[in-house]
Amino acid sequence: MLIFVFGASSLIFAPGYGFSDTEEVKPKESKVVVSERFYVISPRRIAVLPFENLINESGGENEEEYLSVDAEIVRKIFYGHFSPLGYHDIELDDIDNALKANGINSASDLKKIAPNRLGKILDADALIYGYITGFDVAYALLYSQISMGFSMMMVSTKTGEVLWRVDDIKRDHSFKVGLDPLSIFSGLVQTAAHLNKKNVIKVVENLSRDIVETIPEAVKEKRKVAYNAWFDSNGAACQKTGDAIKVYFKGKTGLKAVFHIDYVVKDVPMQEKNTGLYEGIYRLEKGRNAKNPRIIIHCGEKKGNEESLVLTTGLLFDTTSPPAPHKATLKNFSDEFLLRWKYPKVKDFEAFKVYKKDRAGKYTLLFKTTDRSCMLNKKTEDVKSYVLTAVDQCGNESEGIEIILRKENDRP
Repeated sequence: MLIFVFGASSLIFAPGYGFSDTEEVKPKESKVVVSERFYVISPRRIAVLPFENLINESGGENEEEYLSVDAEIVRKIFYGHFSPLGYHDIELDDIDNALKANGINSASDLKKIAPNRLGKILDADALIYGYITGFDVAYALLYSQISMGFSMMMVSTKTGEVLWRVDDIKRDHSFKVGLDPLSIFSGLVQTAAHLNKKNVIKVVENLSRDIVETIPEAVKEKRKVAYNAWFDSNGAACQKTGDAIKVYFKGKTGLKAVFHIDYVVKDVPMQEKNTGLYEGIYRLEKGRNAKNPRIIIHCGEKKGNEESLVLTTGLLFDTTSPPAPHKATLKNFSDEFLLRWKYPKVKDFEAFKVYKKDRAGKYTLLFKTTDRSCMLNKKTEDVKSYVLTAVDQCGNESEGIEIILRKENDRP
């Protein structure tokens, strides 16, 4: 039995038995590094920059010009494997046009530009730099080999951190082994034919595929189902008991939605009034006081795609009524009454309201005043009584104190 050894590969065969083999090797020196902060920074929009060839343009040690490696072809092949990953990849032509518009005309120029500036030029969260670090061919009668090395890294445009890096080499071997003259001659022809551009592209394809497999998967971006939320408080910055807060948002049709108001109410249902336009209404209840509460809208599809929208209101919810006036007196003059009352000192006070109540029980507001007394006309014959209330700055009104007029004369 004979043993032929070529580098790290060996073939064992018996006399009279001939065969050929193609082997792809990913060597132990391949290195992949993924930053612990990859998912913290979570890049979404990634630009694959022009690759740079760090070896001799004729192919390094290989002097066969027809087997030279083109960095742009390598870039396009890599991009073809990278684009299905789920990131928002940027078209290569768009990248190149934007770079040229900013005076960046070659891959070597990229080293002079900071990642954050490139990020602004390309509107990208991260950049992929690619370098061809090795390319070689070997041919010895019944054996041929094509090897290629890549170095790549993904850099955040926000922080400048290297989020992912790989250094890899791929080798493609061709063997033709046999003892009979016909097999040997056929092997010489096939191993020589192995050294062609088609097999160089094959090595690039395989290496690109393997490298892309080391890139972490993109964080799935939730599909937006709602947007453009707002509320209507009827223009009032202060809301009192009974005031209506109307909440709206636009989104996909068929959503289930509710809204909350911090410290006030939860799970107020919202209805789809028009296609994609949702509305919910809450009337402020007594005792539900809050200052600058948020309105939080929760909506979602039946299949679980949910979204929350938050609105800052800047509103004051005040449902506490002020104390009522007390110890009211009515003094009789010739053609007027002098109405006087007492009231404690309170911070939240706006004015007093004076109503007249006719004999049918109807109330009519006569005027508002901040004084603790007022003059009333005695000539109003249908007046049965006067009612006095206090109002705070939000419009909450106290209970009324009623001053009844005597029927037989104008004296209280």
